[in-house]
Amino acid sequence: MPLRSSRFLSIAAVAVAALLVVVLALQNRALREEALSMRMRETLPYPGHFVPTFQATTVAGKSVTIGATESGQRQVLFVFRTTCRHSLETLPAWRAIAEGLEAALTDVGVYGISLDSESETLGYVAGNDVPFPVLQFPDAKLKLLYRVGGVPITLVLDHEGEVVYARAGVVRSQAGVDSIIVAALQAATAVETHRDTLSASVGHSQ
Repeated sequence: MPLRSSRFLSIAAVAVAALLVVVLALQNRALREEALSMRMRETLPYPGHFVPTFQATTVAGKSVTIGATESGQRQVLFVFRTTCRHSLETLPAWRAIAEGLEAALTDVGVYGISLDSESETLGYVAGNDVPFPVLQFPDAKLKLLYRVGGVPITLVLDHEGEVVYARAGVVRSQAGVDSIIVAALQAATAVETHRDTLSASVGHSQ
């Protein structure tokens, strides 16, 4: 009897030890994922992140405001480098997004932001028939504040300059294109709903 009890206790101890190893492994994995998420939040844009508003001139000479807008316009931003092959691979998807939003007749501004010089950007825009307005950050520190060191980056901003959608990396699939268009349209709907609520409230108070 004591021998059986000893064997049972040995088996139970091994099982408990194995269970502890599994639990510790899962905890370590969760901690690694949390640390990675925190590092990404420090270096990449993410939903809920507010970006500074700035004024710039497109390569075509038009003045634009990026970020919070008095008109309540939503914005989709495509951030790229002229020498980045991944940015070039994403260009067809960006074209499709711009065309889809234009076809939907929504008040969504679509802009490209080049991280390279004006001359390089002008050549890139002309050589690749870029269909949307392209500009540059007027201040180098804006690149850090927008967290767009790595490209390509696709952002959707609401009218207050809050990031409601952020995607780092190449966009190739139709599903990726659709998800960005939907995010822009959802932001637009949210603003219109807010305006309707305010109008109704003002009308009621009068």
